[in-house]
Formats: sequence, C-alpha cells, structure tokens
Amino acid sequence: MKKSLILVLAFFISFLMKLNAQQVGEGVYLSANDFQQGKVTYVNDHQQKYKLCLHNAFQGSTVKITMGSSVVTLKKESIFGYRDKQNSSYRFIHNVAYKIINPTERILLYSQIVTEGGHRSSRQVTRYYFSASADAPVYDLSKWNLKTVLHDDLAFHKLLDVYFHSDDELIAYDTTRKIYEINQVYDLSKQ
Repeated sequence: MKKSLILVLAFFISFLMKLNAQQVGEGVYLSANDFQQGKVTYVNDHQQKYKLCLHNAFQGSTVKITMGSSVVTLKKESIFGYRDKQNSSYRFIHNVAYKIINPTERILLYSQIVTEGGHRSSRQVTRYYFSASADAPVYDLSKWNLKTVLHDDLAFHKLLDVYFHSDDELIAYDTTRKIYEINQVYDLSKQ
C-alpha cells in the first residue's frame, strides 16, 4: 500500500512539473538577439491579468500589453516580434506579423495566411517567406531568392537544384530528423 501511494505521489509530482514546464512565456521579443536567445520581455507570469493586444486590424503600428493595472505600448517597428499563448513566435515586418515556423533553425521560414481573389471568389492561401538569419531581411521563399540572398554559397545553389525541383517543395519537412529540408540541404552544403 505504501509503495503504491509513493508511486502515485511521484507520478502526480512529475505530471505537475511537466505541466509547469509547458507554461508558455507569452510576451514580446525586443530584438532579434532576444529572439535567438529565447528572451521574452513583458511576460505573462499567470499571476495577474494579462493581455497582449496586437492591433492587427488595418495593420496598426503598436502593440499594447496590459499586466495587472499597468499598460505598456510599443511601436511594432521598434521590436522584433512576440510569442503567443500557443508558444508560436512571430516577427513584425512593416507592422504585419509573420509566423516563424522553424525558430531554432539556421534559415528561418515564415508563413502568413492571406486572402486572394475577388469579392465572390476569395480564398485563404498560406504564403511562405525566409530570412538568412533573425536580423536579416525577409524574402518570398523561392529558389531564385535563396540563390540571390546566399549568393556566395555555390555548393548550396547546386544542392538546391538537386533536391528541389520547384519552389513548392522548399517547405518540405523531414519528420524523422525534425528539421525543414531546406536547412538539411544548407547544412549539407557546409560539409
């Protein structure tokens, strides 16, 4: 009886520790360096009222953070981005949030859902972008743009042509190695 009680207690404690470790530090990345280090400012500590208002309607230029009774307003152009409740990171580019889909990899990939078409035939489409690093400019994800931005890396250019036949293939993900294939090819070009 004592052993089973200890086992249940140990399981419960490990569950609570895992749950606590999964709590998200929702907040703001002040710089690209903060993003790379995973340093979030104005963090939701889950102790007081917290709200991160992005003012996305009409591409507003500010972010408002409410923490308890204090309110902080930041210009989007002066910060890198933010991390949301789901632990997803975003980067602001011209006051628009782009989701960073691979925050730990070398070549960063971004996605954005946009509406295409006319009034009656509109549909939502996901567009993809990339940057050579967290502090580099963002470009449409295409083989041409990758070769232009990383123009000094001829081995990477050749491997792009070998591994990717179209721009649509550039977003492929290797579920076994848990890395986007574009970064696998980039790493391969460095060997």
